[in-house]
Amino acid sequence: MDTFWNRLPRELAEKFLAGGVGRTHLTSIGYKCIELSKNDPANSELFIKLAFETLISAWCHDPLNLQSAQLQQNLMGQEGPNSPMGKMLSRIVEESRKDDLGAQEKRLRNLISRERYEQAAEVLSQLLDEFPASLALLKLSKELYEATDEKPFLNASLHLLKNIDFSSMEPLHDFLSANLDFAQGKYTQAAVNYENAYNTGSFPEALPRLGECLLRMGNRADAIRLYKQDTEARPWRINTLLRTADLISETDLLSCPPPGKVAILIYSYNKAEELDATLAAVFAAKYENTFLAVLDNGSDDGTAAVIDKWEAESEARDDLPMIRFDLHVNIGAPAARNWLLFHPQIAKADFAAFVDDDALPPQDWLLKLGAAIKNYPDAGVWGCKVVDAPNPRKLQSVDLHIKLDQGAGSPQLRTTDIQLQTMDYGQFDYMRPCGSVTGCCHIIRMDDLATSGGFDIRFSPSQFDDLDRDLRLCLQKKAPVYQGHLRVRHLKRTGVAGATSKKAAAIQIGNQSRLDMKYSSVEASNISEADFNATLADVLRKEKIVRN
Repeated sequence: MDTFWNRLPRELAEKFLAGGVGRTHLTSIGYKCIELSKNDPANSELFIKLAFETLISAWCHDPLNLQSAQLQQNLMGQEGPNSPMGKMLSRIVEESRKDDLGAQEKRLRNLISRERYEQAAEVLSQLLDEFPASLALLKLSKELYEATDEKPFLNASLHLLKNIDFSSMEPLHDFLSANLDFAQGKYTQAAVNYENAYNTGSFPEALPRLGECLLRMGNRADAIRLYKQDTEARPWRINTLLRTADLISETDLLSCPPPGKVAILIYSYNKAEELDATLAAVFAAKYENTFLAVLDNGSDDGTAAVIDKWEAESEARDDLPMIRFDLHVNIGAPAARNWLLFHPQIAKADFAAFVDDDALPPQDWLLKLGAAIKNYPDAGVWGCKVVDAPNPRKLQSVDLHIKLDQGAGSPQLRTTDIQLQTMDYGQFDYMRPCGSVTGCCHIIRMDDLATSGGFDIRFSPSQFDDLDRDLRLCLQKKAPVYQGHLRVRHLKRTGVAGATSKKAAAIQIGNQSRLDMKYSSVEASNISEADFNATLADVLRKEKIVRN
């Protein structure tokens, strides 16, 4: 049977299956399609079509990006410059080159990386006085707002949208306005602007975002209709397909407890304030057949007092009994996880749900993980979508997929980072198998420990121990499952405002090297194959749901 997927070479299919969003990701796919169009004459027409579609979608993800706008100009051909799209791109390029923000932009980004938002807002205010109608400054202020969710940067963006002359760029104005409306939860106004932008033919990305607006406004039927329309127009747009299938099957509405006794496991080292917030979130829910175990991993701050407080709270209610463990030294994350997993008091559980000591799960978190277990009972681990706590539109972790580099030396296993290339527009709100899920909040079946083992203590004190265990599950054909209908806020920021220390970076590099050396070329290939096969089989099943 001739399908879209069996017409693609393996490398391209892997990229599409990983996701259909993100400027860098889609640009890479677009260039690959151009290369394939030259080398595969039989499928040249398909690859040229895919190149155009992915590259314009990449531009939509960052329409003020000068390089992306220039690339679109180059793809338009001889008649392109005189078309409405061509005129808009010409103005974007022209206006973007007018103002050199140079040193001030560098200063602003440095302030943001150190979370000095008030000082950054003052610098931006000065730039607004100097460049009151600058497209380059609009790009910068918009990016600062997306990185921080701070109101001064939003206000600057809105101010510039009013001041800039958008002649020949009206669709751009509508699309940017819609994105800012969406960010503020103004879905009715965002829907109007997205529809205007989409109808010009310049912004195909406006269609799924319009669908998401309608869904959040309570218009589920029309949201599904628009999502299906996008899926039919762009079958490679995997996020839309998965979102549509879950809406049709009402997978997004499913909640149920895990099928057995659950141990909620939390370990902590010197994060008293964050741990207190995490336990408050955990205790905000009601439970059945569940108990909590908290391990103080050698803390010397106020962690013990925080555990005392919530231990007393546990004794005052009958649905969440609590066990505590107090260690004298910090044994690292993998060993702490193993301590909890293999302790006789924990072993009586059927499932172990790990929650990081700086995670804020919603009240239905365990029910959403239970729904994932019900839908994918043969998986080895079930995880969630993780976002910044102070800026919840900023994605940290979603369904991660394996990128294998079999170059010189040991094979390199890396995970996709598409979520870091976009804000959250609901495009990762689906459930499916993958190569790895975040360790921030996930659940495992205790019986699987006999075959999969615990966490490898070679990845101490932290970093990659959870990924390593997921890779071992892939080798056993028990691919992890991502539950994107569960959003967990994470107090540890990511991206611009979450720069790691030199020590943490060194640990990460060291543990990455250990991971590279752990798996043979054959094992690495089998891991990649397991991720690909599980993902593709799920996509083919979801395509049938959407078609029917």
